[in-house]
Amino acid sequence: MSINISRKFRTTLLFVLCIFYVLESKQMIFAENTVYTYISEKDFSSSWEVTVTYYSNNTKSAMLVCGYNTRFINEDYAWSRDYKHTHQAGVVNNKGMFWGKLAYTYKWSKIEVTHKGNEPLYKIWINGKVDYTCTVEKSNWK
Repeated sequence: MSINISRKFRTTLLFVLCIFYVLESKQMIFAENTVYTYISEKDFSSSWEVTVTYYSNNTKSAMLVCGYNTRFINEDYAWSRDYKHTHQAGVVNNKGMFWGKLAYTYKWSKIEVTHKGNEPLYKIWINGKVDYTCTVEKSNWK
């Protein structure tokens, strides 16, 4: 017994499945976006944490909390929050590039990965073209 499926139906089904895949994926791709990167000046002999606060016209617009934790395992972590845009936190180290879940305004995106290497990058990806200034606060030197 053979099931005969039309070419139009197969094409439509493939298109719908692709749309569901894009909507369910962890990373969304948008036409205009901005990525800010923090490079640590701290060594990795002990735990530390930094808060980078981003401003637009002197108004607090986003945050990137990042650091290195030695409590249970040695890990690099980044947490991001933006008050106007969807966003993601990211970490790039010698193990690869990692992104937290896409977060909506006022929500946190978090990523925590096993530390590897001596120059990890901590990132905030923002859905939109923005021009933020920033301050760096050593929020938790352990």
